Amino acid sequence: STNFSARGTKLDAQEGDIVYAYYKYEQRNFPGNKSFRLPSTSFQSYPGEASVYDYLYAKGEVHNNEVKLRFKHVFAFLRVTLPTKLLVKDNASGSYMLRFISDEQLSCYNDTYNMEEGGFEGDGSNFSIMYSMAEDDISGKDNVTFTVAIRPQTNKTKIRIYAFANNYSVNDLLYSFNAPKDGFQAGHVYKLAINDELFKSEREKSVQALTALYNSTDGDKWHNNTNWLSDEPLYKWQGLNA
Repeated sequence: STNFSARGTKLDAQEGDIVYAYYKYEQRNFPGNKSFRLPSTSFQSYPGEASVYDYLYAKGEVHNNEVKLRFKHVFAFLRVTLPTKLLVKDNASGSYMLRFISDEQLSCYNDTYNMEEGGFEGDGSNFSIMYSMAEDDISGKDNVTFTVAIRPQTNKTKIRIYAFANNYSVNDLLYSFNAPKDGFQAGHVYKLAINDELFKSEREKSVQALTALYNSTDGDKWHNNTNWLSDEPLYKWQGLNA
């Protein structure tokens, strides 16, 4: 809990009025409005912490010249740990890139949040998040842990994590997972540890499906079947992209 004091002019509110508040307040938001602008979460980078995107909002009714506010979080957070050897260096940027893709809208870009209705507004949202790590950030580390801010998700969604290379044009699936029974809720941190066994299991499922496709379409006679059915990363199998 905390106590607030007026900054400049005190709030002009009468008995029974609804008061809205949000954090983090910035001048580029909409003073006096019931909505506020959200940060862009479509591109995030290491070592960004959850607090960078931990936006909160509240509303309360004036009663006896007092307002009680219970703040709610806007975003949920994934706390991911994975072996650095699974990362792929992007040839264009020199960074190590990951892409998170969901069945539901996952990130914000030029969006606002409506405190009155408790919902996202705008058409900038999309179903993916790009996450970047510089080579110096992961050099010498066997594993790396980082936090990704996401829009809340229902229990019907699935999130997939890809490694990226070659100027974002090709990728390799590292892991996919279903949302928990209550979905991914705002203000909650969900820990996900990806190890070699999980990655190998995910790759094996993909390889089985791709092998079936290859065999059913007579892949030996394709015009170009470079690296198909090999031990190379899937993003190096000719023609694969997501």
